[in-house]
Amino acid sequence: MRGDGRTAIRGGTGVLYDIGWMNSNFIEDATGGPPFSTQSRVNNAPTLAFPLVFPPEGVGTTLRTLDWNAEQPYLVEYTLSLDQELPGNIALAVAYAGSKGYQLPTMEEGNPRVPTILADGTYFWPEDAPRVNPAWADVLWKSSNSETTYNSLQLSLMKRMSHGVQFQSAYTLAKMTSNNINAQLNGDQGGSGAAFKPNPYEDDPGPVQWDVRHLWSFNAIYNLPDPSSGNAWLSGWQVSTIVTLKSGFPVTPDVNIPWTNANGLARTGVDRPNVVPGVNLADITKGVSRGCDGLEAGTPVGTPDLWYDPCAFTKPAKGFEGDAPRGSIRGPGFASVNLSVVKNITVGDSRRLQFRAEVFNVFNRANFALPDNGVFQGRTEIEAPLSNAGRIFALVTEPRQLQVSARFTF
Repeated sequence: MRGDGRTAIRGGTGVLYDIGWMNSNFIEDATGGPPFSTQSRVNNAPTLAFPLVFPPEGVGTTLRTLDWNAEQPYLVEYTLSLDQELPGNIALAVAYAGSKGYQLPTMEEGNPRVPTILADGTYFWPEDAPRVNPAWADVLWKSSNSETTYNSLQLSLMKRMSHGVQFQSAYTLAKMTSNNINAQLNGDQGGSGAAFKPNPYEDDPGPVQWDVRHLWSFNAIYNLPDPSSGNAWLSGWQVSTIVTLKSGFPVTPDVNIPWTNANGLARTGVDRPNVVPGVNLADITKGVSRGCDGLEAGTPVGTPDLWYDPCAFTKPAKGFEGDAPRGSIRGPGFASVNLSVVKNITVGDSRRLQFRAEVFNVFNRANFALPDNGVFQGRTEIEAPLSNAGRIFALVTEPRQLQVSARFTF
C-alpha cells in the first residue's frame, strides 16, 4: 500500500451454494408419509393398555412433508482486512468479516391453529382454535424461508519465531442472528427437530444457537536459551501454551407444555414466558434473585444451582404468546489454559530423544454447560417457576489432566 511492502489491504466476496440439503429430507418425507407409512398421535393419553387402540380422529393424521417450492440455499460472504508489518517480526491484522445466508432450510408447524386477531393486533388462540386444515393434525413442514446475518471485527497479532519466541493472539467480536430459531447452515436437516416458532405466523428473530459474542485465543512457544556452560540437561527446553476465552451461548426461556396452543399440543418447549416489567434481561445472571413464589429473594444467581433468575419471568394469560425474546439469556462463558514443557536431547548426529509433559485445563476450571431453560411447567394459570429452572447439570470440559510421554526419533 505504501510501496515498502509492509502494509496491505485485502478484500473479497463470494457466493456459496448448497446443493445437498434435500437429501435425507426427500427420503424421510417420501417414506415417512402416506401411502408408505402413517403416523398417529394421542395427546393426554389414558393409562396404557393392550391391545393399543387409537381413537379414529388420531389415526394417520400426522404428517412430515417438504415444501414443493423450496429454494436452493446460498451464502454471501465478504471480508476486508488491513495487514501491517511491525518491528520485531510482528504482524498486525484488523479485519471485518460478514455473511448473509438466504433461503436456508428450516422446520416449522405446517398446520398451525388459527388465531383470533384482537383489535390491537394481538394474537389469541382459544382452547378450541381449529387447525388451518382440520383434516390433519401436526404437520412437520420443511421449507427454505430462513435467513442469517453475521458481522464480526477480527483482530490478530502474530510474531514469527525469533529470539526463541513465537506467539499469536486473536480476538473476535461477532454477532450472528437469524429470523427463525432453527435456521440451518449445514444444509441437511435430518431428523424431526424440536424447536419451532412460538407464533407460526411470524418470524422469530434472535441470535443463532451457536452465537459467540467474544472469543480470544492465544498460543505461544518459548525456547529457553541454552546456558553458556553447555550443560546438556539445562539446554533444549521448550515451553508452550494455548489459552482460550469465550463468552456464553444464548439460551431461550420456555414454558414446557404448550401454553398458547398455536402449534398444537405435540410441540412442547416452544412457548415463551413474559418478561416481568422493569427487568433488564442483561442483569438476570448477576447478583441475586428478585424473589417470587418458591424462590427466596436474595438467592445468588450466576451459579451452577441458579444461573439466571426465573423470577424475572411470568406466564402470559392462557392462549397468548409470551414476549421473552429468543436467546434472551446468556449461558456460562468458557476459559481454558493448556501448558506443555518439552525437553529435547540430541543423541548422536541424527537421533533425538524428546520428553514431553502436558497439562490440560491447568487451573482446573469448571466450564459449565447451558442451564435448564424450562421456566414454567404450563399446567395451570398460576404456578411457581420449576425447581430446575436455571440449574446446570453438566460440564463441557474435563478436570485438569496431566500427560507425560517420551519419543525417540532416529
